[in-house]
Amino acid sequence: MIRIAGGSVAACIAFLAPMSLAAQTTVGHTLDDLTFMAGCWRGEFADGAELEEFYTTPSANLVLGLSRFLRGDRVVQHEFSRITADSTGIALLPFPGGVRSEHAFRLTALTPGSATFEAPEHDFPKRIRYTAAADGSLTARIDGGTDESRAQEWRMTPRPCGQAEPPAHAPIFTFHSGFWLNLHHFLYVLGRVEAAMPDITRRAVAGAPDDGARGLAALSDTERRLWRDVVTAYATGPSRRDPVFDQDLIDAGTTLARAGDAASLDGSGVSPDLAVLLERAAPLYRRIWWESHEHANRARERQLDSLVNRHGARVLAFITRVYPFAWPADGYPVQLAAWVNWAGAFSTGDRHLVVSSLDEGTRDDLGLEILFHEAMHQWDNDVQRRLDAAATAAGKRIDGPLSHAMIFYTAGEAVRAAVPGHDPYAEVNGMWLRRMRPYKTILDEVWKPYLDGAGTFDDAIRRIVARLP
Repeated sequence: MIRIAGGSVAACIAFLAPMSLAAQTTVGHTLDDLTFMAGCWRGEFADGAELEEFYTTPSANLVLGLSRFLRGDRVVQHEFSRITADSTGIALLPFPGGVRSEHAFRLTALTPGSATFEAPEHDFPKRIRYTAAADGSLTARIDGGTDESRAQEWRMTPRPCGQAEPPAHAPIFTFHSGFWLNLHHFLYVLGRVEAAMPDITRRAVAGAPDDGARGLAALSDTERRLWRDVVTAYATGPSRRDPVFDQDLIDAGTTLARAGDAASLDGSGVSPDLAVLLERAAPLYRRIWWESHEHANRARERQLDSLVNRHGARVLAFITRVYPFAWPADGYPVQLAAWVNWAGAFSTGDRHLVVSSLDEGTRDDLGLEILFHEAMHQWDNDVQRRLDAAATAAGKRIDGPLSHAMIFYTAGEAVRAAVPGHDPYAEVNGMWLRRMRPYKTILDEVWKPYLDGAGTFDDAIRRIVARLP
């Protein structure tokens, strides 16, 4: 059973009344020829749903099948099927939702490892084909018969029958949404707007002024003055600095993340001047903005966590094969905040990663890539040491963001390998057309073969450095 856009094949075709297709069916074959379909299979769709199929080992006259479609941990559709053999040939008989359909798909072509079933009287699809590949996967394809313009394919891999997915021994990421960090980043972004900083029109922060204005409308004149005084204090101080490189802001971010939803910042370790500002604004933020920001954080957490559950293990395996360093055994912490900075996400030392929940650029598969990209910065010092050592040995200098370019390249390829159709962040956002442009050809010609399994990490580093001017 094959799912198509808007539903399943079974949901939009009718099957299974007796038909006079003897001239078009393959007579002389037995159900044993379909043994390659037997077993349990799993595949994924571009919209994030999963397909699981099961076919029994053929008997002389019957193969039974079961299909189910899942979103997260919920079955959203199921089908049964029977593949039968009689004097006229072999036919696939689906039962969508357990209800027998009207048209049959008769076997019309059979070669070792491939079976084609057709129902020419149906509008679309007219043909279903299962094909086994040398790597053990099974591909299901639907099309319009002679018209292949609407053809769709899904690749499924085998999985143990009757066994649940192995439990995760440790999370890859852990998600957090803290009151104090959210307030701090909201004030930071609003302060940059007031200070007319050059990045205030960037996508990840462009909506913050309107968010602030909507909340101000619900405040009294006295409360508005208090809030604006705090924003102005940020605009003349913290908002003029960079939370990625300014050590005071780095320390503030990690400390506020630890404070979580504490009732106050007493004893938190936050600098007194900053704590005073945050404590003044906290009652207003909690009453006016926090509920909506917390809601956005939890919604983005659910989406990203679902992506990590589906694809994270494969992405992590790719990345830790390429970078010979350990991933945190207890998972990498992700702090979610409604507003963050112009980039929508950043990370600093001490495993502090912050992601915006209101930035459209941090959702879906790009959001998945951003999580791994930012977490890979935990290895910056190790990678830079190896790059510098290779450069010294070669008599060269590394003046640009080479290690960052390697992260962009690697994270993009890792997610592309796990999520069909993924377009890497660097390509979508034109990163290779700007400061990292000099590295793209080198990475294509030297780093990509290493990603594909050729050579070692240190060999690839030396070859990259050898190509530098």
